[in-house]
Amino acid sequence: MGFLFVLIFWGAVYCFVSMPILFIVYLTGKKGTRILRFKRTIFGMVLFPIIASTLGIASSSILGTDLGIGDDFHVRIKNGYSLYCTDIPANGYICKDHNTVISEIDSISVHKNTSYLYVNEEYLFLNTETGEVVHNISKPEVEMKDITSYYYMRFWTTGAIGLILSVLIAMGLSVFVSRKLIRPRHAA
Repeated sequence: MGFLFVLIFWGAVYCFVSMPILFIVYLTGKKGTRILRFKRTIFGMVLFPIIASTLGIASSSILGTDLGIGDDFHVRIKNGYSLYCTDIPANGYICKDHNTVISEIDSISVHKNTSYLYVNEEYLFLNTETGEVVHNISKPEVEMKDITSYYYMRFWTTGAIGLILSVLIAMGLSVFVSRKLIRPRHAA
């Protein structure tokens, strides 16, 4: 994905998700004035993208899935193996310690420590514990996904975790901070 497309995409996601957050934050004041509610809403609007970006990067690092900034993407498989792909050719390659093990992958299916691959009109089996690659196996009885579908399956899982956590944290923090720090001044 192009860098500009990714920025536009995540900007749209932030806007779409932040509208309900801002509405809820706006309504959470008991007897707050409109200015206090406006401050709370602005605080939530500024806080959400910061938290979402931070948690997106953290969940991407922990789960080993690239969030798609740039033209290349990668997905961690198991035991130091990763699946890499560039958007244009749609063929992936598996690397371990930055060394290519298998290239020109069309489809993949990953189960625990085993991976079934479809490469150049033949099926392969990769054991990620031992590093053993078996060529010319019969078609496996598992569902094979093309490289892009496999990446997006992992991408949405990683993105959803970061997004849900950021919604909860942004809402909680904006309400907490606005109640504790941004109090209206009462006449004595």
